[in-house]
Amino acid sequence: MDDPIGIRALPARSVLRLLSWSSQRESRATPVMLAGRALPAQVGMTLQGDVAFLCIAPAEWLIVSSALDARQLQDELEADLTSQHLVLADLSDGLASFEVVGPQAREILADSCCLDFGPANFPPGRCARTRLAQIPVVVTAIDAAPRFELTVARSYAGYLRAYLKDIAARS
Repeated sequence: MDDPIGIRALPARSVLRLLSWSSQRESRATPVMLAGRALPAQVGMTLQGDVAFLCIAPAEWLIVSSALDARQLQDELEADLTSQHLVLADLSDGLASFEVVGPQAREILADSCCLDFGPANFPPGRCARTRLAQIPVVVTAIDAAPRFELTVARSYAGYLRAYLKDIAARS
C-alpha cells in the first residue's frame, strides 16, 4: 500500500517579509515593482522563479529564494524599497519549510484547517497564510501531484510534521 503522503524537510533558504507601509497602497492602481518584476497584488497569488514572491496579505509578501542568501537578496531589492514605502525583514533563521506530497495530501491538509484545498480552489501557484493544527503556517501549492510547501516557525516544525504524519497514518 502506498503512503497517503510523504513529508520531507526542505533545505534552508532565504525568506524575507516585505511590507508596504503606504496608507494608500490598497487604492493605488500601480503595482509594487521589485527588481523589475510586478509583484502579485491579489492575496493568495504567487510569482514563481529563482526568487518567489507570495502575496500573503494585502500589501504583504514573503520572498523566498534558494539561489540567493538573505543579504544578497536584500541588496538586490534595496533600491526599490524607499520610493514605494516598503520594508524588508529577514525571517530566514526563524522559519523552516517542508514538503507534503502524495495522493491524499489535499485531504490531510484540509482535515487540519478550514481551507478548501481542492484543485479548483487551490491550484498550483496558490498560497495561503492559515493555521494548521492551530499553528500559523504559509501553504503553497507547487504542482498538481499534489505537492505543497509548508513554511512555519522553526519551533513548531517538528510538532506540525508529527501531527501530519499521525493524521496520514489514520487515513
